[in-house]
Amino acid sequence: MFALGSYEPMASLNTLSQFINHLERENNTEFATWSNSNEVIVRAELPGFSTDEIEIEVEGRILSVCAKENFENSQNSALEKTPVSRKDHRLRLPFNINADSVQANLDNGVLVVRLPRVESERPRKIEIS
Repeated sequence: MFALGSYEPMASLNTLSQFINHLERENNTEFATWSNSNEVIVRAELPGFSTDEIEIEVEGRILSVCAKENFENSQNSALEKTPVSRKDHRLRLPFNINADSVQANLDNGVLVVRLPRVESERPRKIEIS
């Protein structure tokens, strides 16, 4: 015997709207990098993501930024598991960095990561005697 449940057409529309927003954000990520003799600064536009949804890893001279947003439908239906918005970006760093001193800040959808250079590899001024 089949159980009849109520049909909520707006629930499907909300899920579709979330998916369209996900597709728009998927194509609008911008990464920019700057470096000087002391550090590398990475700026990434990640609108709609929270700090809980962003993972930053440094392995050797590779920086990885991964942002994942899970959509959840509050109703128990076939559309309950909708696609995940995911952005991955890898960047080869120009020098070795001090991974223990990396700083990251997310403000209004803009992620800024500051990666300081290892002290032993920083340029030194040599005085002439």
